[in-house]
Amino acid sequence: HAQTLLELDRLRKQLREETEEMERNKSEADGYRHMLVKITGDLNYANDDIEKERERAGRSVADCDRTATALRHKHADEIIKMGEVHAEDLAQRDQQVNRAWQ
Repeated sequence: HAQTLLELDRLRKQLREETEEMERNKSEADGYRHMLVKITGDLNYANDDIEKERERAGRSVADCDRTATALRHKHADEIIKMGEVHAEDLAQRDQQVNRAWQ
């Protein structure tokens, strides 16, 4: 009978220790779960920011492309106009030279 009581006390002590360890493990797991939820939220926020930045970068590239195209056209127009002015200047000089030789 005494041995049975000792065995019961040992089993109660073992059960208490295991229960305490399970509570510590549960508390630790809850901490990790909370950290995981926060990290997941931070990751989602960062992914949203990255997506918005990609969209802004895409719009910026498109804007730059449009601006570069417009500048190329304007430059081409200016070169054509300068060529026309130069051609007119040459024609006038040719006329002046021809009059001087006549």
